[in-house]
Amino acid sequence: MANRLERKDRYSERVETVLHHAAEEESEIFPKAQDCMGKDLARQVDAAFRATRKAVADHVI
Repeated sequence: MANRLERKDRYSERVETVLHHAAEEESEIFPKAQDCMGKDLARQVDAAFRATRKAVADHVI
């Protein structure tokens, strides 16, 4: 039982780390990248990113 709780805690910790990192990229790095790639490509990348983020969140959280 303890091993199971430890694994769950480690999993939750890793999920939190990944979500924090993704939020950081979304707010700091992506806007700069979008400026470089132009509006059309930025829209395509943004749509793909949002769809992927939602799919992952539906399975992880």
